[in-house]
Amino acid sequence: MPFASKEKQAEYWNQYYKKNKAKVDAYQKTWRDKNREKLRDDQRARYAADPEKYRDYFRNHRIKQKYNLTEEQYVALVLKHHGKCGICGMEPSGVWHGDRKLCVDHNHETGEVRGLLCNKCNRGLGLVGDTAESINRVLA
Repeated sequence: MPFASKEKQAEYWNQYYKKNKAKVDAYQKTWRDKNREKLRDDQRARYAADPEKYRDYFRNHRIKQKYNLTEEQYVALVLKHHGKCGICGMEPSGVWHGDRKLCVDHNHETGEVRGLLCNKCNRGLGLVGDTAESINRVLA
């Protein structure tokens, strides 16, 4: 069915999906189950073509889903922190995968983003607990 513009076509399919969500989801699940090998091969080919781009895309996607931060907002935080950890002041070494970029530090109860940390400080804070009382106990 031809549409006058891509916007009208997109609106039509958005409305269709809203009305037929269960039907569309069931169809997509069935299709994915039937084409699992094709999807896997396509994904591996995309990764092989440009691994760094692939990793960046999924990292940015995860940050958007988990912290509601766009890539631009993340970059703004990096610039605000001058590319350094908010606790130790070190830049990520980039030597191994977990230390390529700064981690997003957030309040686990409210979900509010507090800043950026290197991988070591982020793990340490996670193990100790991010309350003032637990940090004071470690210092004592």
